[in-house]
Amino acid sequence: MRSRIGETGWTVWTMNPKADPDFVAKTLRRTPGVINVEPVHRIHTLLTTPNDPDYGVFEDDPECYFILDPDDQFDMFERTWHLIDNNAFSAWSQYPNTWYTAANKPQETPLVAVVDSGCDMNHPDFMGAGGSTTNSAGGGQLSHALSGKLRFGEFTQGPAQDENGHGTHVAGIALAAGNNGSFNGHGTIGMGYNATGMILNIIGADGSGEDSDAAAAIIKAADEGAEVINLSIGTEERSSALQDAVTYAFQKGSLVVGAANEAATPPGTLPRNYPAGCSGAFAVTSAAYGHLAPVSYCTTGNYFDMAAPGGDLMSDSYGNFLFVNVWSTMPLDNFALEGYPNYLPPIKAQYSSLIGTSMATPNVSGAAALYYGKNGMTQVSGWGNVKAMQALHQSGDSPSTSGMWTATEGFGYLDADALLSGVPTKPLVAGSIEGQVYIGGTAAANARMTAVKGATTITTDANPTGAYRFGSMLPGTWTVTAQYSTFTKVRKIVVLPGCEMPGVDFWANGNPYDVTVPSIARFQLASAPTATSVSVRHWAYDTETGVDKLMVRVGTAPGGTNIKVDTEVVISGDTFTLPTGTMSAGTTYYMRGTYTNGAGVTAYYDMPFQIGGTLRTISGKIQLLDWQKNLNGRIGEIQVRPAGGAAVEWHPCVIDRFGNYKVTTNRAGNLDVAYKYWHWISKKRNVGTATTVTGQDLSPMNGDCNGDNVVDLTDYTTLLVAFNATPESANWDVNADLNGDGVVDLTDYTIIVTNFNLIGE
Repeated sequence: MRSRIGETGWTVWTMNPKADPDFVAKTLRRTPGVINVEPVHRIHTLLTTPNDPDYGVFEDDPECYFILDPDDQFDMFERTWHLIDNNAFSAWSQYPNTWYTAANKPQETPLVAVVDSGCDMNHPDFMGAGGSTTNSAGGGQLSHALSGKLRFGEFTQGPAQDENGHGTHVAGIALAAGNNGSFNGHGTIGMGYNATGMILNIIGADGSGEDSDAAAAIIKAADEGAEVINLSIGTEERSSALQDAVTYAFQKGSLVVGAANEAATPPGTLPRNYPAGCSGAFAVTSAAYGHLAPVSYCTTGNYFDMAAPGGDLMSDSYGNFLFVNVWSTMPLDNFALEGYPNYLPPIKAQYSSLIGTSMATPNVSGAAALYYGKNGMTQVSGWGNVKAMQALHQSGDSPSTSGMWTATEGFGYLDADALLSGVPTKPLVAGSIEGQVYIGGTAAANARMTAVKGATTITTDANPTGAYRFGSMLPGTWTVTAQYSTFTKVRKIVVLPGCEMPGVDFWANGNPYDVTVPSIARFQLASAPTATSVSVRHWAYDTETGVDKLMVRVGTAPGGTNIKVDTEVVISGDTFTLPTGTMSAGTTYYMRGTYTNGAGVTAYYDMPFQIGGTLRTISGKIQLLDWQKNLNGRIGEIQVRPAGGAAVEWHPCVIDRFGNYKVTTNRAGNLDVAYKYWHWISKKRNVGTATTVTGQDLSPMNGDCNGDNVVDLTDYTTLLVAFNATPESANWDVNADLNGDGVVDLTDYTIIVTNFNLIGE
C-alpha cells in the first residue's frame, strides 16, 4: 500500500507492471472486507488544440487575427474580454471596492484551491502592489504554506511549480492580483483577486496525472477549509474514489467547481467529464465572446450548471476569423506548453491566451470567491456552498431560458455583477434536482426516479452510472423516490426557482459500511423564540452518505415530546422555523434535532431555550494549544452560564480555519461562556450583558485524554499505554496523540506533565 485517500476508506496500491489491473481488481473484490476495487484512471488538463496593462485594451497581436477581407478591414476584440463579459468591474465595485496592496491585503480571505499542474509560484502577477513575494503571508495571492504536490495520494508541502503551464494560466484567471502594475508591459486581474490561492499540483509536465491524486487533493483542500476547489481537469472514466472525494468536500461545505467535457469536433451530447460530472459538483461549460454558446468544442450536457468565458474561433463582420481565447498568466520559462505545435495563437511565456472549459471554470471559481467574501462566509458557515451555487444559478444571464435550466448553458452565463447584487437579470421560474443513486455502496445503474408534488408526477431514469437530473420542476416541496430492483428510498426535497438543489443522493438500501454518525456542527437560535414558534440556525453533514432527514421535537425535559411531537423538517437551507403550540415565559424547553444519514445512522442534539428576550451574539477566536494540525471544522461545545453559575444552555460550536467561532443566545443578564473540545479542558470568559459581544478569545489547555475535563493520572495512564504508537500500531489511541502529529511520544508526555492537575473552568 502506498497511501490512504483521507478518511474515505480508499487506499492507493502499486502492483507488478506486468499484471492486468482489471483482473487484479476483480480478484481483490472477492476478498472479505473489501467493498470496492478499481484501477487508477489517467486524468488530464483540458486544453483544446485548434496599471494592469492588459485590462481593457484591444488585442493587437496579429496572430490572433486571420484576415480574409481584401481591404484588410477587421473587428478587434478586448484582450481581457472575459472580464467584460463577466461584468467584473461592476462586481468589483460592489466588493471589495478597493485595490489591495501587499500591505493591506486581509489575511482572512476566501481560500480557492487550484487542483492542476501547479503554478509558477514566482510570477509577478501574484504579488500584491508594492510587495516582493507571491506568498499570502507577505501580501501575495498564494499560500505557500498550504500549497504542494500530490503523487500516489501523498501530499508533500512545498513548491508546487508548474512544469506544464496549464495550472498557471488557470490560477491567473481566478487569482491574479489587481492594480499591481506592469510586468514586461503586461498584467491581468483575477476574477477573484480578493481570495487566496492554495496550489495543489497533481498534473505532470505531459499534462496528465491520476484520478487518485485528484481525489486526495480534493480531500486535502476540504480539510484545510477551502471555500472553492477549482478542477480544470478531467476524465471520462467515472471513479468511485473521485465521487467519494467530491461528496466529502461538498458535505464539509466546499464549493467544487469542475470543467465540463470538450472535444475538437463534438458530435452531439458529450460524455460526462469527471469530477465535474460528480454529484455535488458545479459543472462549467464554455461560452464565446459575447455570451455565445454552444462553442465549437462543446455541445450539451445534462450535468452543466453554467456557461462562462472559455473562448472560441469566431468570425467578424468582414468575414475574417478571430482567435478569441482567454488571456492569463503563464510560467516565466521552461514549461511544456510553450510553443505547443498547431496551437493558435502560439503559447508564449509570461502571458498567453488559451481556449477551453479549463479557462471557463476559474472564471466561476473567482466569482464564487467574491460571493463568499462579500457575504462574510467561510467553508464552515453551513450551507455556504449551496448558497453560492444557487446564487450563481439565479444570477446567470440567459434571457433565452426564461429562468430554467438547459443542457446547453445550464442556468445561464456567468454575471458577477448580478451575483453580488442579488438582483437576477432574468425571471426565476423553475428549478431542478441532481444527484446520484447508490445500491450496496456502489452506483445504481438506470434507477427509476419519481417526483411528486400535489397532483404533479414527473419521472426520469438515472444514467448507467447512477447519476440523475430533474431538469425543470416548479418551486415547492417534492417527494422524490429512487427505485432500483426491489429497493426504494424516499426523500422530501425543496425546489427553489431558477436554481438547483445539488448533491441529492439516494442510498437505495442504505450503506452497511457507513457506521459513523452525522456531524452536528451548529444547532442554535436564529431569533428569539416566541410563545408559538422557534427559529433555529443549523448545519449537519455526513462525509460518506450525506444527511437524508431531520426530525425535531420539543419538551420540558431533554428528549421530551409534550410540547411538540416528532416532526420532519424538510431541509432547504441553514435555518428553519418550527410551530410549537403555546409555550410559557420563564420555562426552560428543549428542542431535540435528530439527523439521519443515507445509511440510516442517527445523531441528535438537545438545545435548551426560553421564549422572549433579545437574541445576543457572542463571537471570538479559539486557539487549541499545543496542536499542530489546522483548526478548520473542529466541532466543540459552548456552554452559556449565568456569571459564576452552572450551564443553562449548550450548543455545538464549529471553528473555521482562522479559529473564529460564533454562538447565539437569548439569555438575559451577566453571562459567562465556556468552551470544551476533545482533549482540551474547558476555558471560560465573562461576556457581560451586551447584545453583541466580539473578541471573546479562548485558549483551552491540552492533555485531557479521556474528556473528563481534568488532566490527571487517568490521562497519564492512557498516554503510557499508547506510548510510541502510530496509527498502524496495535496500541494506537488517537486520544493520546495530544499534538496531532501522528505519533504518541515525548512531546505528548510533556503536555501532560506541564498541565497536570489542571481542571476545566
